Amino acid sequence: MQNNISIVFLGDIIGKPGRQVCRYFLPQIIDEYSPDAVIANGENLASGFGISRKVSEELFETGVTVFTGGNHSLHVTGAEDWFENEKRVVIPANFTKYIKGSRTAVVKSGNSSIFIACLVGRLFMNQADNPFSCADSLIEEITRTSDVKNPVIIIDFHAEATSEKRALFFSLDGKVTALLGTHTHIPTSDEFVSDRGTAYITDVGMAGAFDSVIGMNPSDSLEAFKTGRKVRLKPSFGTKRRLDGVVIKASGETGRALEIIRFSKFADFPAITPGA
Repeated sequence: MQNNISIVFLGDIIGKPGRQVCRYFLPQIIDEYSPDAVIANGENLASGFGISRKVSEELFETGVTVFTGGNHSLHVTGAEDWFENEKRVVIPANFTKYIKGSRTAVVKSGNSSIFIACLVGRLFMNQADNPFSCADSLIEEITRTSDVKNPVIIIDFHAEATSEKRALFFSLDGKVTALLGTHTHIPTSDEFVSDRGTAYITDVGMAGAFDSVIGMNPSDSLEAFKTGRKVRLKPSFGTKRRLDGVVIKASGETGRALEIIRFSKFADFPAITPGA
């Protein structure tokens, strides 16, 4: 009997508006796709910057299996101490070794193992170790320690530049099940599965307010762009919300991707009070 794996991956979740739309749609998505794992980028989960124990529990209870991170992973004070013990949250593998936290998570599904990791880019981003050499080391470590011959490997590449994301795809083609881009919050329509069995998309998108500047309050963004001032961006609490994601279908025997399905869901919500 063929052992196929289904994985849901959600784009960057932006603060309370993003968490709300995830809680609304995620049960429907789980019913529709019956995923073996639900992965979400959580680096904007807490007020748009960072991730905390409190807000992550909201979505663990709704069905998220693992959160990946990005350049804002450390924004919440004390997060590192939590990261050190919370195995369902992974920080970028190319963060310096001096930062505490798990670099990979493993989800078991029958006789298959799903390895989950994330990397941050270096073009137009904060300093980090080389994502290309780090990815090679990461895959070698996963292959060496895996309890199955052909594990499913999902990599979230949290990067600004399309060129860097595409280049990493060519470096990892055939070595991972999926390379999924995050960070820009705008879903791209270039999803495909390569001949070597790697699923790819440049950016999955986001969960948050539709009437926003990549999830943030338009008035804050306008002030920053017009004046050049440093402005504390806050999530937009517009009532129209969106949730972007992809579904990866893969072979549990070979670890190769079989299909990638992109989705965007929209709903109107009552106005809510700004906050965490």
